[in-house]
Amino acid sequence: MTYGDGRGLSTVVASLGRDLEEYCATINIDLAPIANAVGIDLAVFSDFSARVDLDAFCRILETCALLSKDNAFALNYADFFQSGGSGAFGQGLSKAPTVEHLFRFLATYLNAIVDHRHFEATFEQDAVTIEWSYSPLVSKHEQFVLFSVSSIISIFEHATNNRQRYKLFSFEQPRPADLARFRQAFPGPLRFGQDMNRVVFATELMKMDNPRSDPVAFDYMRQQCEFMLRQSREKKPLTTVLREDIIEALPAGGITVKEMARRNGMSVRTLQRRLAFANLTYEQLVDEVRMSSIETLLSDPNVTLARVAELTGYSDQSAFSRAVSKRYQKSPTQLRRDLLRAH
Repeated sequence: MTYGDGRGLSTVVASLGRDLEEYCATINIDLAPIANAVGIDLAVFSDFSARVDLDAFCRILETCALLSKDNAFALNYADFFQSGGSGAFGQGLSKAPTVEHLFRFLATYLNAIVDHRHFEATFEQDAVTIEWSYSPLVSKHEQFVLFSVSSIISIFEHATNNRQRYKLFSFEQPRPADLARFRQAFPGPLRFGQDMNRVVFATELMKMDNPRSDPVAFDYMRQQCEFMLRQSREKKPLTTVLREDIIEALPAGGITVKEMARRNGMSVRTLQRRLAFANLTYEQLVDEVRMSSIETLLSDPNVTLARVAELTGYSDQSAFSRAVSKRYQKSPTQLRRDLLRAH
């Protein structure tokens, strides 16, 4: 079961919010109405088996950052967050025999915790890199990225019993006005406005033993995460799969129904028949996904109109403007103003 008012295309384990209400209370923020506004009951954060919509969870963090007037809100929450909040995944990381075991566990099972649009881990002679991004429908994820990276760094520091210096931290988010808290949290060069989130580790770190190692517990947690990963990979509804494929293809101009059918191992007639059961045609689904993506992207004031047009598959900004005006009876600028006011 996934909780939240989002589309459910990307989800995250609910227990990452386990300590959020308590932390918010320390800075005089009432979390309940914020969570309710995105369709999440705070009780679900105590359920280690539940997942919540990633976009909804990200919106909660972004709202808290806005209310607290703290662009490093998630870094402070990560410091407050109790170890074990990510269940078997966090326990497995903490019990790994060596840092290399820890890193490979992270690379293998992170997708059991949160859905990524792209995730890759690479081992090179002098550096080990993880890089990732989320679905474009997760409109604002800056705070979630900060929370995730800070939590990973904390685990590595516990494993090495030392504060390490890293080769690089790269973030998709724009450069913050005040970098002091970021420099404190991330010991290494910082880059902002990048194409991907990345953390680059020195290879020599991998050789270190974990003083808190417990091989038996580590193997048990690995089995639990393997089960979680299989669950997260269960076959999704066809419409969800199609939406994800459409979103991915939009920047390149979209994908034809024939190509979509081939990609999903069925005939065009079968695809159309299965969509008809959901009272949809393929053209309606593409239009729905495109307009939903436009609304999501316009809700982020940092994304230019030209970039919105590009990501949603329009050949130029004038074609994009005409499509928006036809659908909403207002210009993209007016639509953005209304969406931002509603948020």
